[in-house]
Amino acid sequence: MSKGSSGKGKKIDMSVIAAKALELIKAAGDKGIVQSELWKKLGIDSKRGSRLVHHFLMENRITRRSIVVGGRKTFLILPVMRVVDIVDIEPMAEIPCFYCVDIEVCGRYLINPIDCLMFNDWLNRAAERWVSAEQEEKT
Repeated sequence: MSKGSSGKGKKIDMSVIAAKALELIKAAGDKGIVQSELWKKLGIDSKRGSRLVHHFLMENRITRRSIVVGGRKTFLILPVMRVVDIVDIEPMAEIPCFYCVDIEVCGRYLINPIDCLMFNDWLNRAAERWVSAEQEEKT
């Protein structure tokens, strides 16, 4: 988002407004926030607010649902909830590529992951551990 003017000679930093908008939308949670309420809280007009919502929709940061408030059609703005998986990255420290002296040229010339003995040894050990863990779960 870029800086813009409010039409009254006053500059508005839209990146600050966008950050505040996302904060308010996330705080509303699954109850959502009516778009006119969002405009009021942000101190922006409906034209600027609509652009902001469109931007968030394109980035898949929000969804909106059509509702009627006081006999008028409007939108309820809801945050897109993302499920975050917590992954143990410790096993990745064993991947030989991360400390290989040839990483800069890997995939070019004669050096590549398909023919790399260190990588293939690691991959085979990892596959064996995975198969063993799967078999233990079944028993």
